[in-house]
Amino acid sequence: MKRIAVVGAGLAAVSTCDALRTQGYDGELVLFSAEEGLPYDRPPLSKDVLLGKARREDVLLRPADWYEQRGVELWPGAAVTAIHPEQGTVELAGGSAVGAERIVLATGGTPRALPVPGGDDPSVHLLRTWEESERLRERL
Repeated sequence: MKRIAVVGAGLAAVSTCDALRTQGYDGELVLFSAEEGLPYDRPPLSKDVLLGKARREDVLLRPADWYEQRGVELWPGAAVTAIHPEQGTVELAGGSAVGAERIVLATGGTPRALPVPGGDDPSVHLLRTWEESERLRERL
């Protein structure tokens, strides 16, 4: 099986897919995203999206047809819960496993609540996803 699984859907993951195709990789290329929808750029979430100046399609990393044209199989809403390098598989939240010759981890960072008194207050918001940005914009 000639397949590379890319875990994550941020700039590093999409750039990895682009670089692999540009450099001639012709096997299957699967991009796993825990979030629904097309991969998007995160920095605008705390800027233009909060100000209402950008819509989701404005911050997409690539248009929908780019993935098809480049032969990148996008799996939105497919959270990877484990990797098994010795078996060459990634395990998905539903329990299914997908085989791959190589696995690229490009998951980015995860925000964490402030470890201070009041850090868990409902008025304190994490900002990492489109949905979190939308909720914060509505509150503001």
